[in-house]
Amino acid sequence: MYVTGAASLFRIHPMAHIPSDYREAYPAPGAAALMKQLSRFFAENGIILPHSAAASISTPMTRSDAEFIIDVFAGFLDSHQEMLDAIETSR
Repeated sequence: MYVTGAASLFRIHPMAHIPSDYREAYPAPGAAALMKQLSRFFAENGIILPHSAAASISTPMTRSDAEFIIDVFAGFLDSHQEMLDAIETSR
């Protein structure tokens, strides 16, 4: 997965390579399903992340807030490895 953005704005791309244009950034069906799972996983852990994974980071966050988000994302990656592997091999 790749993350692109500027300043506090970011987008998570569920693909094996960084998109070079908007057509490549549009997720395939398997990638779109993964992003729904990501949004659901984050919501279950108290973090709001839209299905498109285009979001922003709040500026008053503390280091522990950022570490929590990182830990939740790492937990998602660990628990959804099969879906990630399928996306990598489908490209």
